[in-house]
Amino acid sequence: MLLASELATNAVIHANSTFEVRVVESPEAFRVEFVNDSPDMIAALREPSEHGGRGLHIVDTLARAWGTEVMDGQKVVWFELSTQPSGAARRR
Repeated sequence: MLLASELATNAVIHANSTFEVRVVESPEAFRVEFVNDSPDMIAALREPSEHGGRGLHIVDTLARAWGTEVMDGQKVVWFELSTQPSGAARRR
């Protein structure tokens, strides 16, 4: 819920956009995608400040993987959580 909340907040505050949430399950992971129509606002890690910038660091620390994809006038910001035991390898 924390990771979903961070990406939803980013969509509302930074992209000033409504969004759709999609969840895709595979044997290795759950992938949670936030899709909006603001492809020019790319999610990126930045140095945290008193005004914010910590959300993607939280996602980066807790997710198995995360990223951004732009296609067909939309942006997808996603993260994956492993379905494997917590000792499983992490990839980026």
